[in-house]
Amino acid sequence: MNKLNFFSKNRLKCIKNIINYFFNLFIYPLFYYFKSKKVYKFIGFLGKKSIF
Repeated sequence: MNKLNFFSKNRLKCIKNIINYFFNLFIYPLFYYFKSKKVYKFIGFLGKKSIF
């Protein structure tokens, strides 16, 4: 029973690590890219509002 628990825990950990790896590889850069774009658009919008 303990051995089975140990193996299932390890498998879960492995899957979690793989998901985290892909998340860091693809989703984080995309998220930051779009976030920075939105932030720059927002700053530009504020700048336009304050200028005119």
